[in-house]
Amino acid sequence: MVCTALIQENFDCSSITSSIQLEEDQSIISSPYPDHPLNLATLDKSSQEVAILLQELQPNEGYLDLPYTEAFNWSTIFSKIPHNFPATEFYIVAFRSCLALSSVNSEIFSELHAHDEQAHCEANESGGLLKYWFGVAAPDRRNLATCVWVNRDWSLKASRLPQHNRAMELIQRGVYEDWDLDRYRLNVGGGKQWSITQY
Repeated sequence: MVCTALIQENFDCSSITSSIQLEEDQSIISSPYPDHPLNLATLDKSSQEVAILLQELQPNEGYLDLPYTEAFNWSTIFSKIPHNFPATEFYIVAFRSCLALSSVNSEIFSELHAHDEQAHCEANESGGLLKYWFGVAAPDRRNLATCVWVNRDWSLKASRLPQHNRAMELIQRGVYEDWDLDRYRLNVGGGKQWSITQY
């Protein structure tokens, strides 16, 4: 069963820590690529619950100009964390970019998008990826993409996979005018406590 990306249509957030009976193939859509669902049964309970909550991830207005901690509706999401949620650390990667003018509507950009989708499929199969999100490029060609991982080790493992490396090769060929990679710790605990800090 593949659930939609709208958490309110599939789960009761107020009782998210109640027993979730997962079938072997119960999955959620956790990215812009619905053909690559996330199998919740591959995750521990805390990661399952955070992945479900992250289905509500939405950018705030003006997110491209905001600090990462203010770019998304984190407070709304983690206000639904139950008081008995165990203190857990997750890992975030944020990719800020500005597309090169020569890359707009170009073959190399189409190639990059194809490798990005394939890299997401690889990462999902490899494991540990809870959420992948990317925006629509602004008129000035800036964009933001972000991933939330169970931990840094899973992210590093995915970064060594073939499709990710092919996408990085295109970046090295100049598909972007500028780009930057930021890494964060996401700490979630009971009592609706959460924080995002530089890694």
